[in-house]
Amino acid sequence: MGKRKRMAVCEFCKNLIAAGEGDFLCCECGEPVVVISNYISTKDYLKCRNRKFKKAGRQICA
Repeated sequence: MGKRKRMAVCEFCKNLIAAGEGDFLCCECGEPVVVISNYISTKDYLKCRNRKFKKAGRQICA
C-alpha cells in the first residue's frame, strides 16, 4: 500500500489555545484569530493552510 498523507486539523495543533465557551484561537499567523467558535469551525479554520501545523505537545504562544 502507498503512503497515506497526514491530515492536519486545528484541533491537533499545538498553536490552538482554548478561549472558553467553545472558542479556540490560533496564535501562529501573526495576530491571533478565532478558528473555532462555539465548537464550530470558522472561515479562518486552517488559516495557516497546514504549513505551520505542529503536533500538539506543550502549548507555547509568544
